[in-house]
Amino acid sequence: RLDTLEVRPNVFVITGAGGNIGVQVGEDGVVVVDAGTAASAPGVVAAIRRITPKPIRYVVNTGPDVDHTGGNEELSKAGETLNREQAGLIAPAATILAFEGVLRHVSASALPAAGWPTETFHYARKYMYLNGEAIEVLHQPEAHSDSDVFVFLRRSDVVMAGDVLDTRQFPVIDVER
Repeated sequence: RLDTLEVRPNVFVITGAGGNIGVQVGEDGVVVVDAGTAASAPGVVAAIRRITPKPIRYVVNTGPDVDHTGGNEELSKAGETLNREQAGLIAPAATILAFEGVLRHVSASALPAAGWPTETFHYARKYMYLNGEAIEVLHQPEAHSDSDVFVFLRRSDVVMAGDVLDTRQFPVIDVER
């Protein structure tokens, strides 16, 4: 069962899909933080559609684990990307953004290639501006894995921490990754 909670006027969290999923909504479309598991992806898409009819533009993975990346393919296919390099043409799937280590880890896993990140970065901070809001994706090199990030929605004053923070237990460090 998926539950949706509005945490700010344009920011929601969907729970029950493996990991928590952040949803930022605005004029440009939808930014989704983490995709949940593959099994929960149809329900996540339906929950997003109940929030807004706007297209999903970005799926941001906060880490390489399946509860963050498993639903990538379905969520990406449910969206569309505005291709700024080609004069505003619409591409048929949302961009999947992650730190480059996520691509390395998921390409060695059972995740289908259509669910792999389509845009990666290898520096400390990735900046975006969507829906009238600065969005920072900040790499946390010594967190749960070597590929974790947290997402800061600056105007909304919301942080989506993925596995960087777990208030229920001491941090779980994935030493192999």
